[in-house]
Amino acid sequence: VQRVSVVLLVAVRPLSLSTSGTKAVEGSEAFRMSLLAEDLEHFLRRGYLVIPGCSNAELHETIRSRASAIAETGPNATTLLGDYVLPAIPELSDVLSSSPVHEALKSILGEEYLLHGHRHLHVSSTQEQMWHKDSYWGFRRVRHHRPRWCMLLYYPQETTLDMGPTHVLAGTQYWTIDSETLWHGEDILTDSSGSPLSMFVQGSQMERQRKLKEAEQQFLGPSRASLLAQDVSLTVPAGSCILMHYDLFHRAGFRAKEDSPTRFMFKFQFIRTREPSALAQQDQDSLAPLSPSSCCSSGSISPRTPPSPSFDIKQEIEMDDAGAFKAMDLRKHRRQLRRTCPWPATGSPDVAVEAARVGDAVLGNLLEPVLADVRAWLGGISHPCANAPDIFADTAASEVEEGLQALRHAGSCCFCDEGSCSHFGEVLPGVTDEVMLVATVYRLARSPGRAWLALLCGLTRGSEALSRACAYGLAAAGPRATSVLIPLLSHVNLRVRSLASIALGECSLPSNELLKSFEDALGREEMWSWASANLLQALSCLAARARALGNHLLCERCVEICLPYLRPTSTMNLVLENACLVVLMSGFPGGSIAEEALDCLHRISLHSGDVYAQVFALEILQRHAQTMLAKGPAPQRTLGKISQLGRCLCLTPSKKQALSCVIPGRCLRQVPSEKQVLSDIIP
Repeated sequence: VQRVSVVLLVAVRPLSLSTSGTKAVEGSEAFRMSLLAEDLEHFLRRGYLVIPGCSNAELHETIRSRASAIAETGPNATTLLGDYVLPAIPELSDVLSSSPVHEALKSILGEEYLLHGHRHLHVSSTQEQMWHKDSYWGFRRVRHHRPRWCMLLYYPQETTLDMGPTHVLAGTQYWTIDSETLWHGEDILTDSSGSPLSMFVQGSQMERQRKLKEAEQQFLGPSRASLLAQDVSLTVPAGSCILMHYDLFHRAGFRAKEDSPTRFMFKFQFIRTREPSALAQQDQDSLAPLSPSSCCSSGSISPRTPPSPSFDIKQEIEMDDAGAFKAMDLRKHRRQLRRTCPWPATGSPDVAVEAARVGDAVLGNLLEPVLADVRAWLGGISHPCANAPDIFADTAASEVEEGLQALRHAGSCCFCDEGSCSHFGEVLPGVTDEVMLVATVYRLARSPGRAWLALLCGLTRGSEALSRACAYGLAAAGPRATSVLIPLLSHVNLRVRSLASIALGECSLPSNELLKSFEDALGREEMWSWASANLLQALSCLAARARALGNHLLCERCVEICLPYLRPTSTMNLVLENACLVVLMSGFPGGSIAEEALDCLHRISLHSGDVYAQVFALEILQRHAQTMLAKGPAPQRTLGKISQLGRCLCLTPSKKQALSCVIPGRCLRQVPSEKQVLSDIIP
C-alpha cells in the first residue's frame, strides 16, 4: 500500500507533439513533428519526457522475445552482451530512427546528434536500486546543466508496477552530491543510517521504502523533499521511450514476485554535437518561461487537463530564517481541493497530480534562475548583461560584498583566511544547501552589476559543493567571466583548475588567446590525467561554438591542440574520447591539419582498445567523407581510408565467439558487412 501511494503521486502520460505538413502516415518521411513549448519546458523542469511508441505491436514483440531469449541463456547474459545490443537485435534501429524519437532528440540535442557507443539491455530483478546518477560508462565527468547529453530508455513490453519499473526522481537533474572522495563514477544518495554506500537497498520492502525516503530527505531537506521532487514510476505502454536528462536521479524498481513478468529496458545515450544557433523571434518566444501550473508533472501537457483551482503559493509556503521552505500543510490544501475541485478528494490520482503541481510551483521558484540560462542557451540568445556598462570601483566593491553575503547565506560558509575570520557569528549551521546554492549562483550570474565576481571567491576558496556551484554560475555569467577565469587554469588546486576549464568552455567566445591558454594548460598537466580530460571536454564546447560562428580557422586550431591525444590506446581512456569529441564538435574543418587528423582517426578506428573512441572516429570519418563527396570527387587517399571502416562496425571473430552463447547465430550474421557500411557512406 505504501509503495502504491508513492506511485500515485504522478500519473505518466505521453508527450504532446505538434504536427505540420502532410497527414500523419506510419513511416512517412513527410510527417514532421516537434516538441511543443510545454513539453520542452517540462523536460527542462522535470528532466524527462514520455515518447509514445509506434503502433507496430509486432515490432515491439519481436524485440521483447529476442531480449527474453538472450536473458534466458544465463544470469550474466546481458553483461556479456554489453554494448552489442544493436547487432544482437537489429530491429532496435527501427525504434531509434522512428519519427517521434528522432524529433524529440532533435528538439533537445539539436541537429546532427550522435548515438554514443555505450548501450545496454537492463532486466528487472528482485533487488531494488538506490537513487543515483549514472557514471559516464565508468568514468567521472563534470556534469552539464545544459542539455548536452541525454539517455533514451526503451520498453518493448507494457511495464507494470509488479514488473519492477524504472523510477525517476523528477526535477533533480540540476543538483548533485560531493564526489571527490568516491572511487566510482556514479552519484549515489545515502540514507541517514550511515551504512556503506551501495547501489542497492537492503532490507524488507518497508525498510527499503524508508531508506529511499530518507535519502530523498537528506538530499533535498526534510521539509522540501516532497515539494521539490517526485518519485515517478515509469509504468508505460509497450513500445514507449523515455527521453531523460543524463543527470536525473533514477533507480531500478524490483519485481514484486519471482514469477512476475520480466521488465526489459534498453538504454541508449545521445550527445549534442552542435552548439545551438540563434532562433527566429517566434521560436525565442516559445522558450519564454511558462507558469509552473502549465507544466503538469505527468511528463506531458494535455489541453484536456482540468484547470487548477485558485491557489496562492505565497500564502501556503513560507521561508524560514535560513532561506529554506517550511513544510506545507497538505491537509489544509486537501480541504481546499474538496471545496473547489470537481474530482474526488481522497485516493484519486488527480489530487496527487494537483499536489505535485504545487511542488512544481516551488520547484519553478528555485529553478527559474537555472531555467533562464538553459532557455537562453538553447535559443542562442546572448547573456542579458554581456554589454553592461562599467560602474565605479566603490559601487563594484559593494556589489561583490552583497554577492558574498548571498553565498554565505546559501552555502553555510565564509571566505576569510584562517585566524582572521569575522563571519563566524554569521555562518549558518548545518550542511550546505545544494538547492539554495544553485539558485543563488545563477541569480548572481545574471545580475547586471559586479556581484557575480563573488563567484570567484566561492570557486577558489569554497567547499566542494560551493566550488562546483560557483563554476556553474560562472559558466552562466557569459563572456564577461572569461578574463577572470583564464588565470585559474594554472591554479595550484586541481579542483579549481578543472572547474575553471569547464566554466570557460561554457561561457567564452573562442579566440586565439583563449585557445593558447588551453594549449598551455594541457602542456602543464599529465597527458592522460583527469585534468587533461576536463580541458579537452571544455575545448570541445569551444570548438562547437567556433563552428557555430563560422570561424574555420579557430576550428582548425582546436583540432591542432588535441592532435597529441589522438592516438590509439589499449584500454578505455576518457582523454582520448574527449579529444575525438573536439574533432567531432569542430565539424572536421579543412586545412593543412586535416590530413594529419585523418591519419590519427583512421588508426584509432582500427586499432584502439577504446570502443567508444572508435565510434567517435568512425562518425567523424563518415561525416567527412559525406562532406567531401557532396563537394565533388573525393581524393582517392581519403576514399581508401574510408573503405576500411567496415572493420569498426563488424564484430571481431573472438567477440563473435564470446557472444555466440547469448546471441543466436542468425543475428550475428546480420552484423553489417564492410560493403553494407560503405553503401551508407559512398554512393
